[in-house]
Amino acid sequence: MINNIEQILRLRNYNNTYIKFILIMSISLYSFTILGHHSVAEYDRSVVRELEGEILTLHWRNPHVRFSLRIENSDGVEEIWDLEAQSVNGQDRRGVPRDLMKVGDKILAAGHPSTRQKNHMFMTNILLSTGLEIITQEAGDARWSENTIGSTLVEQRNDATKEAQGIFRVWMRRMPPGLFPRNLPLTEAANEARASWDPIIDDGIMRCVAPGMPFAMLGRGPHPIDFTEQNGDIVIRAEYFDIVRVVHMGETGNVAEQPLSELGYSVGHWENDDLVVRTSRIDWPLFDRTGVPQSQSSEILERFSLSNEEGTELAYTITVNDPETFTEPVTAIWTWQWHPELEIEPYECTIEAD
Repeated sequence: MINNIEQILRLRNYNNTYIKFILIMSISLYSFTILGHHSVAEYDRSVVRELEGEILTLHWRNPHVRFSLRIENSDGVEEIWDLEAQSVNGQDRRGVPRDLMKVGDKILAAGHPSTRQKNHMFMTNILLSTGLEIITQEAGDARWSENTIGSTLVEQRNDATKEAQGIFRVWMRRMPPGLFPRNLPLTEAANEARASWDPIIDDGIMRCVAPGMPFAMLGRGPHPIDFTEQNGDIVIRAEYFDIVRVVHMGETGNVAEQPLSELGYSVGHWENDDLVVRTSRIDWPLFDRTGVPQSQSSEILERFSLSNEEGTELAYTITVNDPETFTEPVTAIWTWQWHPELEIEPYECTIEAD
């Protein structure tokens, strides 16, 4: 059994190795950029700040759209702020054109300031000089204007089939999503590991390290999933980090002999029209992005159920049982909606320069 604190340190070491590799590549290629993204865990969502200034740089890359903004503070001193918003795929899906803003534009931005780094903010709203307001987060509200863009999903293709095929379709998580209990029943060791978590150092997602289970299914942003059949098994594709899971259907072999991996080993079966999936052999040190650890003893039970008569909603239940982390199993429930107009788009996470 791997100690939870050691697991977090292992991820930290992995991230540092990854950064070293990127730096070596940047020297050899001259044009590769080093990381500049920041963990969403560092932003104080109870505080909203407004900044008015000029766009100096603008990067449309996953995992976050990123700006630098030159402002003049209340003392008349110039400051440079680093602003982030939700993913490029999310902005595209809500109809925000990539060429709507450019370097040199004057904007008013609102968002949540960082608690860890000076002059960093996660954007929720942008007001352009034209009076158009961009809502940059899913399920967000207008702040200044009735003329808005980005508040709702838009259709991306007109030739989408309207025929339902059980769960074998494209689904988008309905907002707001279901959540695990706010006060997780953590063991003493898990509490210690969580206390050692540093989102600036330990959040591999901000370094384009694809997450393992269960967060692979819980990713932020408006990113769809789909289900397909392949050689008798079921393939679950998540747009988030281009994740692909294989569910081995009806398998009766020795799961304990399967190799450990970030996504684990999944075995599924049908209960009437419900797909039930049990995943074990997970080698991913984190339960979530707040530093809650995960051991290799973790087992995950998922159920996918068509939940309305029209077959347009998919209820998702996930239960995680990890005796090294939790004193009892934890469960979350939410709903995905069928979106026949959507396709799984490439995520292509990219590390950008400061």
